[in-house]
Parts: sequence; structure tokens; C-alpha cells
Amino acid sequence: MALDSSGNVYLTGSTTSTALPMAGSPFQKALVTTATTAGTVGTDAFIIKFSPNGQGTADLVYSTYLGGSDLDQGNAIDVDASGAIYVVGTTRSGDFPCPLRPMRQPAGCHGFLYHQAGPRLLDAGL
Repeated sequence: MALDSSGNVYLTGSTTSTALPMAGSPFQKALVTTATTAGTVGTDAFIIKFSPNGQGTADLVYSTYLGGSDLDQGNAIDVDASGAIYVVGTTRSGDFPCPLRPMRQPAGCHGFLYHQAGPRLLDAGL
């Protein structure tokens, strides 16, 4: 969890939910899933920003999924003075969105740094 100077709350983690409420301009609007013999599975990182009013989902300012077709998790989040969001996490997805530095190990990007300012992704990679 992180707080900015205005009291907004930022959260990250992982989810298997396909019903994460979307707000703002999400980088990724849906959970990425894979069909397996056990059914459809997927675990993506998420990023959520709430305003400080304390009204739950009514104060949802921004939310997005972040991940590929395997296990992805946001482990820590921070926000700088300009409002840019930084998330570090782990992934096993070979298709994790690493647009600027797509270095991949055989099982995907093992660690990632996500940097977003405003509604667009600035960087994600190793």
C-alpha cells in the first residue's frame, strides 16, 4: 500500500477475479486467462487507486489488471510526488506486457518494474 500527498491510497497484489471494477483509463481491462484441462485459469497483478474519502468503490479513481497468461503478482507499490505509479512484482507469463525492455527468461519475466504516469504505461520489464 502507498499514499500520495493528497491522501489517495494505492494498492497492488494479485487476483483471479474477472470482475475487478475498472476506473480511469486502465492499461489492461480484463484478466488474461489460459484454457487448461482443469478449466480456464489466470492470475494477474492489479493496481488500484482510491481517493481519500473512505467510501469504498465509490472512491475508485483508477484500476487495472497487469499480466499475461500465467501467474503474475504485484508485490510492492509506490507513487512519486508527480503521481507516477511504480509497481514491482513477479511473473511467470511469457506474454507479460514488457513493451520497452522485453527481456524474457525461459519461463517469462521473473521480475518486473511497472512505471506509469497518467493513463499510459511508461515501462515494464526486468
